Amino acid sequence: MKRINVIAIIITSALFLASSCYKAELNPGNEAEQNRGATQSTLAPLTSLAGTSIKDSWVAVLDVTNDKINVYDCYAANWTAAALKMSWSPTTARLYSSTEVSAWGDPRDVRIRQSPWGGAWAAVGGNLATIAIQSTGKRQWALNLGAGTTPHGVELLPNGNIVVAAKDGNWVRVYTSSQGGSSTSYAQFSITSPTAVLWDPVNNVIRVTGTIAGASVLAALTVGGTAAAPTLTENVSLRSTLPTAGGQDVTDFAGDPNKLWVCSSTGVYTYNKTSKAFTAIGNYASRSGVKSCVNQISGRLIQADPSNAAHIDFCASSGVWHQWQNLVGTSNYRARIWKYDYSIAAQSEEITLMTYNIQLAGSGLQTIANVITAQNPDLVCLQEVDKYTNRSGTSINQAEELGKLTGMYYYFSKAMDFDGGEYGDAILSKWPLYEITRYVLPAGTGEPRQMAVIRTEKNGAMFNFAGTHLDHLGPAAGNSLLQATAINNIVTGISYPFILGGDFNEIPSSVTIAKLKEKFTLGCISSCPATHPSNAATRSIDYFMSRPGGFNVLSYGTINTLASDHLPVVATVTLQ
Repeated sequence: MKRINVIAIIITSALFLASSCYKAELNPGNEAEQNRGATQSTLAPLTSLAGTSIKDSWVAVLDVTNDKINVYDCYAANWTAAALKMSWSPTTARLYSSTEVSAWGDPRDVRIRQSPWGGAWAAVGGNLATIAIQSTGKRQWALNLGAGTTPHGVELLPNGNIVVAAKDGNWVRVYTSSQGGSSTSYAQFSITSPTAVLWDPVNNVIRVTGTIAGASVLAALTVGGTAAAPTLTENVSLRSTLPTAGGQDVTDFAGDPNKLWVCSSTGVYTYNKTSKAFTAIGNYASRSGVKSCVNQISGRLIQADPSNAAHIDFCASSGVWHQWQNLVGTSNYRARIWKYDYSIAAQSEEITLMTYNIQLAGSGLQTIANVITAQNPDLVCLQEVDKYTNRSGTSINQAEELGKLTGMYYYFSKAMDFDGGEYGDAILSKWPLYEITRYVLPAGTGEPRQMAVIRTEKNGAMFNFAGTHLDHLGPAAGNSLLQATAINNIVTGISYPFILGGDFNEIPSSVTIAKLKEKFTLGCISSCPATHPSNAATRSIDYFMSRPGGFNVLSYGTINTLASDHLPVVATVTLQ
């Protein structure tokens, strides 16, 4: 797997559930790390409610070497066995006949949906089309389509009927799977070499990539009749000719129900349903041979290109390449987001932030996690975090444990070696960490300190989120002022909006905060709330601050809790 370089810069002066998750990478041997704890199998699926802050989902990968549908935790650092949430194929133990098992192979497509039987997925591979129940992986419906059909695309309709696109059969069919596990009745639409099908709830049609009258098209099929006796006709007014030949895939565009992703043999495009316009995605993501392109709600793209065999590629929403997962021993035809939703509305523009000095989690990691999850933040910076120390436990990486307990990416950044382990800060994030930089701040006469900066995106907009913990000896010793000066110098050269949180150990009127205000605007809307001590707070020393022109602050305050000696600060912001 391609790894993010976690840069340390020294400043010498100045089970089968549709679930939610996120990207993480690890740079072994480095002082800073990024990871994400194991996703619990009880996590809820995505919702499509506008304004709901939701996470990315697990990813299903179609492995044609081993004839498996493999589902991975997208937050995992490496997609090894520990990240594998499901590996599935039809077996007799899952109630498939031996003939059906033999018909399976070379899986080409899968979609997981809510159905009349609860969560279920539809899949095609070899000559088999099937529906399996999510909770058990067992057969609900299956049909051997016969040689020469090559089922290539599949969808599960809300009424429980399955849609199959047979590339060599030159047809799309809606089978009456809702009528029983062996129902074989169907409605058919003839189309040359169909490769993918998708239910479009906006227009109430089945979107299809294929060829009509010699032209590569995105067609739209209307399902009529009843569940027991469906009909299938084309809505010609919704047909669009692809900008380049050879349709390969069509999927929903997470965050905009009016858009689709469409892949041809030589390009990757977004498609606007209203204008019927195709727009090529830029940079690395626009390339030949891509069999599927999907996006997470964060904006991150996931692509499968069989010519790269074991690789699954990840790009930012701009199409700039980010990383890949190298799934050794596999050849992967497509990737699918493991979510129920046919489409997902745009997220709110709001971003919820938290900064929290957790005092070494003396009240317990679960207690700290409860404080965090109660606020449902998108990004969190933590101070006074231990990793493998004698005092907190030589086997305990507090950032990692909090990542597991909150279901977020974690990034631990060491300030110094301490007590047999490491001591420093951490960042938790719902969203991908495209770039990480650890800046070592000048220590002066006090303790070593650092600033951790991660770059992420929401709704396609990139920004920086940073956390720090300035020396408690303060400007009288010269330490915090040195560190503030260094931070000002650092941010001068950083692009994209920048917001910084942390324990600054200084009140708003101090020379240290005055120095930071040369480059930052404090997030406090009127006066800055007191944050320490938590049992009777009298001093404001924990803040968020941003570079001018980057963020609008909608709300800003503290949370009343005695879980640490500091009160957490929670802010809601939007990007300008």
